[in-house]
Order: sequence, then structure tokens, then C-alpha cells
Amino acid sequence: MISELVARVRAIYAGCAAYQDSGVVTTVFLRDRPKQVSSTVTKPFRTAFVRPDRFRFEFAQEGVRRWNEQQRLTVVWNELGVRSNWTVKPGVETHASIGAPLVAANGVSGGSARNVVGLLLPGVETGDPLANAEHGELLRAASEDGRECHVLRYSPDVAQPPRTVWIDAREFLIRRVDDTQVFDAAWYEAQRARHAELLKGDLSEEQRAMLEHMLAQSPGSQQPFRTETTTHCKPSLDAPDASVFATPAEWATDTKSA
Repeated sequence: MISELVARVRAIYAGCAAYQDSGVVTTVFLRDRPKQVSSTVTKPFRTAFVRPDRFRFEFAQEGVRRWNEQQRLTVVWNELGVRSNWTVKPGVETHASIGAPLVAANGVSGGSARNVVGLLLPGVETGDPLANAEHGELLRAASEDGRECHVLRYSPDVAQPPRTVWIDAREFLIRRVDDTQVFDAAWYEAQRARHAELLKGDLSEEQRAMLEHMLAQSPGSQQPFRTETTTHCKPSLDAPDASVFATPAEWATDTKSA
């Protein structure tokens, strides 16, 4: 039953001619100091895709501090290639593939940059968002946004906490993702070790630069905290308007290589 369900989901995404979604990621940060302290960040996002080579992803970060109430990252893949712009960084970057900027955006986007692209384009650098889901547990049937869903929990990796996905029972599209994560000393050390090991492999210049940056930015020590993240998504297999893939006018004279 579970393997058939996951196979159906994979087939729908990998075989669709077009896809689009909109949603919001809500992350609650929890710290004990010694009383529990929490803060919440919301990040709306949108995805548009037309096979084989039209793609757009964007997210915004809202309500954190006055100076970054509207951070925005936009990634566009059109006839001019793959490019991205993040409002907190100057310029427009060009990329060798669609996966590269989405991998880099995973953390800041609350995971929404990677939640479906690996299903739409199997083998892309972002990885498989349903890795090991065939060995998960089907919890129950439940309603999400008025749609009946299969609720599936699985562990993508032995080093990662379980995640829960809500799969539309009629369309087999993902409508919700629940994730938890503990960021303690062991987690940071494992991340540094993983990045250092990846640097030993055969990488493009862009991939190597990205990993070196992530390794340099990894904190040596930080107060442990955990996050509870819920991604609500409204997916559709209707083709998006072609205009969403147009190069933003403000990018015309502001492009640099990544």
C-alpha cells in the first residue's frame, strides 16, 4: 500500500507537463533559557513549472524584524538560462543548473525550495524529497484545506528526524509537510563533516564555492534550539501563465556569474 502510494506520487510529478503551487512555510523556533522561548517566522512561496525548461520559484520572509520584513528570493529558468536574485544580496547570479540555486535556498526558504523540484525533475541536485518514504508509516486519513489526504510519516535519512507529508487522496499531490529539527552541537558537527566530505568529490566550481561558503559560515558553537515547521501548499497541474517565466525587468542590466 505505502510503496504503491509513493510510486503514484512520483509518477504524477515526474510525468506532468506543467505544475504550479503557492503556499506558506510557518516555522516555530523553540529555545530553553531556562524557560521556553519561542518565535515564529512565516515564508510564503510560489512555484511554476512547464516541462522541459521553464521554472520559477520565489519566496519571501516576513515579520522577523523591521529591516527584513520582506526579504525575497527569486529563481527563474527560461530561454536565457538559470538565474537568481536575493534582495539581501546585490546583483543577479547565473547558474549551471536549476538545482544549484534551490539547494542554496533550502535553509532560508524553510525547505520550500526543495519540497517538489526533486519530484518534478528526478536526479536534480536538490535530492529526493520522498527518500525512504516507501518504508514509512501510513498514519491515517485526514482533511487538509478541505481535501481528503493520506498522512504518511517517514525518515528520509537515519540522521534526520521523521517528516510527515499529507498527500491528496484524489490527485496524489503533496498538500502539507510537517518537519521537526534539533540544532545541537552534534548536528552542527555532523553538518561540518558532511560538507568537508563533499568537498573531496568531483564538483563544479559553483558547487564547490557554495559548500566552502556553507562550511565557513557554520558556527563553532551556538545555543541549542529546535524548530517545528509546517508547510501548507496548494498544488495544481494546470499550466501557469507563460508570463511568469519572463525575466524580471529589473534584472536586465544586473547579472553576474555565480
